[in-house]
Amino acid sequence: LENSGNCDPALTSEIREIVMKTAYNMRYYDMKLGVRNLSYFMMKADEICQHIENSKYGAAFFNIKKFSLINRKYGFETGNEIISRYIKGLEKLLSDDECVCTVGGDSGVILFRPTNIRAVRNYFAGADVQVKDNSSETVHLKAVVGMNQNLTRFRDRESIMDSIVPTMNQAKRTRGTD
Repeated sequence: LENSGNCDPALTSEIREIVMKTAYNMRYYDMKLGVRNLSYFMMKADEICQHIENSKYGAAFFNIKKFSLINRKYGFETGNEIISRYIKGLEKLLSDDECVCTVGGDSGVILFRPTNIRAVRNYFAGADVQVKDNSSETVHLKAVVGMNQNLTRFRDRESIMDSIVPTMNQAKRTRGTD
């Protein structure tokens, strides 16, 4: 924003900050769910591949099992709230340099340090999620996961995605998954 002399410079700066924050959120957040999206994951993957020793990270692609039943029982709006709570619950297990992001529907991706693998696996094995605010009702969610625990051989974000998507697809076909 340019100050044409008709606007208080402090207000112009405040408006600029609001516009920049809104643009950032629109690019890196799923506004419906209020959680980070695939664009954010790709940005973090780039950072890890370019600036950080990427052997310190693992990646996973996950799909919440039988989520269509949740949508049928509670409706899509409540289903979205449940997915948001599920992702935010997983996010609480992570440090600031790790991330979990939605890729749409009941699927997501995660970048994590191997020191958190046990907590991440336990969460995917089953987590109770509150259905609505101010409600004691919960749903127990499990996820099918394709995981790569060692990213040392990856040069870029595309190779990370190329490694985890097929493992998730294989996991979905494994006997005993829903």
